[in-house]
Amino acid sequence: MNNDFFYRPIWQQYGISFCFVMTIFFFNYLFFLNDITQEVNQQKLLLQTNNQEINRLQTTIERYRQNRNTMLRLISEKDLAKAINKNHLILNSFKYYKVNSIQNWDIELKGKFLNFLSFIKWMKDNDYYIDIKNLMINREINDLTISFTIVFDIGKA
Repeated sequence: MNNDFFYRPIWQQYGISFCFVMTIFFFNYLFFLNDITQEVNQQKLLLQTNNQEINRLQTTIERYRQNRNTMLRLISEKDLAKAINKNHLILNSFKYYKVNSIQNWDIELKGKFLNFLSFIKWMKDNDYYIDIKNLMINREINDLTISFTIVFDIGKA
C-alpha cells in the first residue's frame, strides 16, 4: 500500500482527521436539520388541518343551534293536553306561574314510565321546545307519579 498518511507530520494528520470528522458532523447536522424541518412542516400542516376542522365543526354546531332555535316552538296548553291524552297519561295537577319573563308550568302526570318516555319523544318529534326542571318520579302501586316543571323564557321568544 502506498499510503503516505502516516508519514506526514503529526499536525497534518490531526488536521486531516479533524476536517474529516467535521465533514461527517456537518453532513449529519444537515441531515438532522432537514429531518427536523420536515417534521416541523408536517406538524404545521397537521395543526392547520386540525384548526380548519375545528372551525368547520364550530360553524356546523352554530348553524345547528340557530336552526334548532328557529325550528323549535313553544307548546300550548291545548297541545300539551293532546300529548298527555295521546300517550295514555293522566294529568293530576297543573300549575302556572310567571317570574319576570320566565313562565313555569308545574305538571304532575300519572301513568307508566314508557308512556312518559313516548310523551317526551312525541314532544321532540313535533319540534316543541321543552326545558324540563325538577323532575321527580314517585312509585305507586301500579303507576308512577311523574312531576316536573317546564320552563319557558319568554324574553328569548
